[in-house]
Amino acid sequence: MTAAHQQHGAGHGHAPHEIPVEHEPADSWHHHDLSAEGMPQREHASVANPFALAVTFVVLSVVTIGLVAIVAVYYYQQVTGSGGLVQQQDKEATLRLAAESQAYAQEAERALGSSDWVNPGKDLVSIPLDAAFDRVIQKYSQGSTEGPAAAR
Repeated sequence: MTAAHQQHGAGHGHAPHEIPVEHEPADSWHHHDLSAEGMPQREHASVANPFALAVTFVVLSVVTIGLVAIVAVYYYQQVTGSGGLVQQQDKEATLRLAAESQAYAQEAERALGSSDWVNPGKDLVSIPLDAAFDRVIQKYSQGSTEGPAAAR
């Protein structure tokens, strides 16, 4: 124990803070007896075999590259190949968009070719596109430059 520890304990009126070391006597396993055990074995792998290490490295590298190639081919076939996930999703999206655009195109054709109230409170009516062209041409050919209000 150091002098500082002794002073620390003495200054507080009690013994220094120290845990006593308790050891049991070592059993027979800790005592190596050459007559009972024989000579110790040589350290395992104390000398590296460069050829075995090189062969192991090459085999592991080839197996790793082969597995990566297999996964890449599988991914390509499943995702981008014919009948793959991306192609199926593209087909589904194209069919869905085609149906939506077809419905939109039909509604637009109907709206452009028919008369309908746009705002009944302001007396605004939509007329077929061909009729609107004819009315604008007729008004401008008569020399009217009053704009859309004159075409009504």
